[in-house]
Amino acid sequence: MVGELGIIGQIKSCINNKNNFIIDAGAGSGKTFSLIQTIEAILQEQINNHQKVLCVTFTNVAKNEINDRLSLNTDKIIVSTLHDFIWDFIKQFQINLQLEVENLATKKVQRIKDEIQEAQRKIDNPTRNTNIDKQMRIIENNEKRLLKYKDIDYKNLEITYDVYSGYHKGKISHDDIISIMSNFLEDEFFSKLLLSTYPYILIDEYQDTDWDVIKKLLLATSKFKKEFPTIVGMFGDKMQMIYEDVEFNFDSLDLVQIKKEDNYRTAIEIVEANNKFRNDGLVQNCNNQYPKVIFGNLLFVYNRSQDYNLNKFINDDVAFSTYKRLYLANKNIAYEIGFTEISDVFNSVFNKDANDKLFKLKDQFISYVINGIVDKIVMFENKNYYDLIQNINFVSVESLNDLLSKLTNLITMKDQSLIKYIDFFINNKLIDYKRYEEIISSYDGFDNGFISRMKDIDINQYKKLSLQINNQTTLDTLHGVKGNEFDNVIVNIFENQSWNKYDFDNLFLFKNMTDKRVMRARKLLYVACTRAKSNLIVNYIADANSKIDLPNLEICVKKHFGHNMIFKTMD
Repeated sequence: MVGELGIIGQIKSCINNKNNFIIDAGAGSGKTFSLIQTIEAILQEQINNHQKVLCVTFTNVAKNEINDRLSLNTDKIIVSTLHDFIWDFIKQFQINLQLEVENLATKKVQRIKDEIQEAQRKIDNPTRNTNIDKQMRIIENNEKRLLKYKDIDYKNLEITYDVYSGYHKGKISHDDIISIMSNFLEDEFFSKLLLSTYPYILIDEYQDTDWDVIKKLLLATSKFKKEFPTIVGMFGDKMQMIYEDVEFNFDSLDLVQIKKEDNYRTAIEIVEANNKFRNDGLVQNCNNQYPKVIFGNLLFVYNRSQDYNLNKFINDDVAFSTYKRLYLANKNIAYEIGFTEISDVFNSVFNKDANDKLFKLKDQFISYVINGIVDKIVMFENKNYYDLIQNINFVSVESLNDLLSKLTNLITMKDQSLIKYIDFFINNKLIDYKRYEEIISSYDGFDNGFISRMKDIDINQYKKLSLQINNQTTLDTLHGVKGNEFDNVIVNIFENQSWNKYDFDNLFLFKNMTDKRVMRARKLLYVACTRAKSNLIVNYIADANSKIDLPNLEICVKKHFGHNMIFKTMD
């Protein structure tokens, strides 16, 4: 067992010897603490005035946590999300960016043409299930999209970074930033410029960072080491790689590999179960004495009962409301809380972008509704009048009283559709009508009735959605809790749940363990299970037509988690 002093000692040795290094740190091992110690150790070194230490993270939450925990106040360190840093560094290279965007646009135009060709093929050679009208709409809409790219002179575009790409307008987005950076790193001058500016580059959550970018960065440090001895340090856990399927291969690269094996937050019984479940050779030691975490439950429940969320099952010693309850999909959360219609509309319209647009308020309409209407309604219902009057316009006590009276009548009406509230807020000048019209007009090209469908949904669904967005429920997704910790966790997995990327059924039964869907499921379940400190319950919710072999399931569960995992069935 290598303690914290031993870990920082190995890191300092890498710094002194100008070696790249990687820290593999399991959940609860104090990875961020080691990252902070590394930054503070580096800042004690002599750094030239024109140089800075760079620390890139995967999320703004992680960036803020690192900044908050740094004890040294200095301008020699830049802590940034990867995407924000890349854009800040490359945005000055407009000529190169114009070429990159033109290449991206050419590829997009070809994809659009391929879609038109495929739709025409289905029209020319229809099957019994071919929807001719749908294929004609696909052709019509794609031909309109092609017009946007006609006669564009990319040399005259200013390239900007936005939430969504629009190459014909010079806009690049989240995914484009990474591919462009990967291309830029192939340029010798650009690589030298980066290395000369940042003699230390620290990457938090390396497993979530694009492999091509990491590989090209490490190769550049080796190639130009004599001229620019930049050190790259990476912190993460490959078992928690839940966004990509890339297999990181560091053996051929010049770096020192360090394992951080202590777990400082979790009861020993749960640590041992998670050690058994992960399969990459990293075994954690329980070291949570300060203060010691009290163990409660470690259960795998095969749930065939009506109590599918375990509300009645949970022991009185640990109230149900204290459990963080996790689902694979946001649609399960929408169903339980009660905003299914909103979720269904977003999924049907935005597909893979639905969750970001809905839960991160990246869609203009839903952001305007939640922040402009729902928040004010909730203030009123909670009698939070002080905040309410700060957010509305009125000219006298009488006008305010009249407005509040009208609001009371509105929320007691039988028809609670969103459109009623929109009309009320417009008529009473509680929202900016011009801005509202601008937002609505931006959806004119949508061929799916998105706005009209959203307006027909009950306002109470929007209130419930607001609770989830503002973290006022005990529900989250398995993906969403990465990096967090909770005393008590229930992981809900539905048997035979349709999901293209994951296969939990074969995982639990120890079948097809090298299949990518099973391997993804294993990593995602590991992330979920390692959030629990005292109580962990895996709730496997049975399919109504299940013919599962229960004795075999129990054997497989014990094989996965060890004999401390208690197996129960509920009928």
